[in-house]
Amino acid sequence: MIIQPRINLIAIAIFLSLSNPVFTDEKTDETITIIGSKEAAQKIAGSAHVISKEDLEEFEYSDLNAILRQVPGVYVRQEDGYGLRPNIGIRSAASGAERSNKITLMEDGILAAPAPYAASAAYYSPTSGRMVGLEVLKGPSAITEGPYTVGGAINYLSTSIPQERGGQFMIESGSNGALREHLTYGDSQENVGWLLEAYNQKDNGFKSIDFSDMNTGLDKTDYLTKLRFNSSASAKYYQELQLKYLKADETSNQSYLGLTDADFASNPYRRYAASKNDQINVEHEQLQLHYSIDLSYDMSFHITAYRNNTARDWYKTNKIGGMTLGAIIDTANGGDTDAIALLHGEADGEVKIKHNNRSYISEGVEFMFDREFDLSEVSHDFEIGLRLHQDEENRFQAEDSYWQSSDGALALTELGIYGDTASNNRLTEADAIAFYIRDEIKLGDWTFTPGIRYENVDVRRREWNTTQRIDATVSKDKNNKQSEIIPGVGVTYQLNENLILFGGIHKGFAPAGYKPETENEESLSYELGGRALIGELYVETIYFINAYDNIIGECTTVSGANCTETQLGEQFNSGAVKVNGLEVVLEYDFSATTDYKLPLSFNYTYMDGEFDSTFDNSFFGDVLKGDPLTYFPEQLGQLSFGIEHNNGWSIRAMASYVDTACTQVSCERSLNAFDTTDAIFNLDLVADFELTEQATLYFKVENASDEVDIIGRHPSGALVQKNRSFYVGLRVDI
Repeated sequence: MIIQPRINLIAIAIFLSLSNPVFTDEKTDETITIIGSKEAAQKIAGSAHVISKEDLEEFEYSDLNAILRQVPGVYVRQEDGYGLRPNIGIRSAASGAERSNKITLMEDGILAAPAPYAASAAYYSPTSGRMVGLEVLKGPSAITEGPYTVGGAINYLSTSIPQERGGQFMIESGSNGALREHLTYGDSQENVGWLLEAYNQKDNGFKSIDFSDMNTGLDKTDYLTKLRFNSSASAKYYQELQLKYLKADETSNQSYLGLTDADFASNPYRRYAASKNDQINVEHEQLQLHYSIDLSYDMSFHITAYRNNTARDWYKTNKIGGMTLGAIIDTANGGDTDAIALLHGEADGEVKIKHNNRSYISEGVEFMFDREFDLSEVSHDFEIGLRLHQDEENRFQAEDSYWQSSDGALALTELGIYGDTASNNRLTEADAIAFYIRDEIKLGDWTFTPGIRYENVDVRRREWNTTQRIDATVSKDKNNKQSEIIPGVGVTYQLNENLILFGGIHKGFAPAGYKPETENEESLSYELGGRALIGELYVETIYFINAYDNIIGECTTVSGANCTETQLGEQFNSGAVKVNGLEVVLEYDFSATTDYKLPLSFNYTYMDGEFDSTFDNSFFGDVLKGDPLTYFPEQLGQLSFGIEHNNGWSIRAMASYVDTACTQVSCERSLNAFDTTDAIFNLDLVADFELTEQATLYFKVENASDEVDIIGRHPSGALVQKNRSFYVGLRVDI
């Protein structure tokens, strides 16, 4: 069922390349962005970065973790080796370990998370392999893109409708049975444009399961359609209506069960027999309708209606021998032979496998008005935005029982009942109104960007003790209404034609959940920096401080929190935190002759984050002032260097480093070897060869030095990065 669409994809690409003219300078119409170009990012009064299509094509990454290593101040915690469910942090205190739940994730400027208010730690993330760019906003510039201004915003950019008939086809094959295919094709006439896109990714996985030949890989498929109707360019008021529809599916044999340290040292690519049935199935639909009109006096108006439907069922091992996965790993790490035998599939015991079955709806409408005007010697770019939003998370889960025999076999003993306990049978709903005003004021060499955001959120959760959802069986019904005013201001000063100084201050905000006793997460954030462009040299340096009044910890299995199973999804206020750091970007071209280019790019981040108060709760446990943050590396950086020849070939290397990190706040006090990750080094190599003006062949090696590191200890046990992998690919303009 999966092979056939891939065969058709290749056939379609060949047909289109033969039957239509090729456009070597393809132009696309304007994508819905929050920053724009790299040049625009370098003028913003705050930290902003753009990863372009050309940047993405250099290494053809499908892993979002690898892509985001290009941005300073962004740290990711790897988990499955493919970036399927990223854990992203941006300068903040509790983002790296909790499913990016303090980041505003968007696609084409619209909220993309399954339920950003009702379930911020939901699993879905847009498929990065089909994107043509990413934008990252940090600091005061991020208040226009809430609700999570405490961390920042990441905007995925999908393929635009081309202005001329054409597209691109990419096919890549490699280690572990990897196969990727990506086809885009579209056209524009005077008043209409269209785009068709298909993306397929398959991999057999780099791990092996005890007593099983089942693969540990993935199958992902995305189909995207865009249709645009627009007035003539000569019309008095240019108008445009664009429809976007996306359908995405994923089936992957991923697990929450890692390894003991002893087993990791022996074979880091092993998986225990109890996880052989683990599999996640995800279905996602996205519908966007965008209308814009350009009015007189440099005014424009935009309105976007959107709806995201997401359903997933992660059938994954939940308990072994009556213990949670984290508990049995800890017990085995402590040397308990019974726990080790259960993990190795060498002892009889019960295995519970849970249908983590949930569905999500996220829908709303956004309005944006923009006006540019001059008053005397002062120019303004004034913007107003309004979002009316609803989302929900619907949990209806069951847990099956298996008996594991001493040969690693699993036999089903009892089918679970969907919704038989309150924690497995609940509905969380959220209504939100968000409003912002921002003005970019230019006065001579100065630019001031004041802004203010308002968030009003109403979250309600109901839980039922029986499979029938009737009022008489409600076990919990809680409602939390909250509102927040979020100001910010950024300033830039053009010292000379080569140097810009900038700084800013803004309020960080993350909405609390459904419990009335939980307060919103708030912080005060500052940044001060400069950008210099001297010939081929670009340098950017930013110093930042994030001071939190209180951070929110959300109990998820992946967070490693000290929570019971019934507390999963609960949020806890967790005291004051201070984070400060330094970000550096350096780009230079060492071109020695007109035939060669020698581009160099480097980014480095230093961060220091610790708790500024003493407290004890169910999320972090016993915390003392000065304790470190979890999954918060002190240093990280990336160095990229290439050789490009004007004959059409290039060779590039990209090396990255992530410092060790604590996985428990007490790690520096306990000196427990099981409470830290390894330092992670990664080296990727790629060579491109231009076969024709339309076709490029590339060879790629990921993790070229075949590093084996403990990249994380959650959800449960030691986890390893993907092994050394080889790929060959072909890109063809059609």
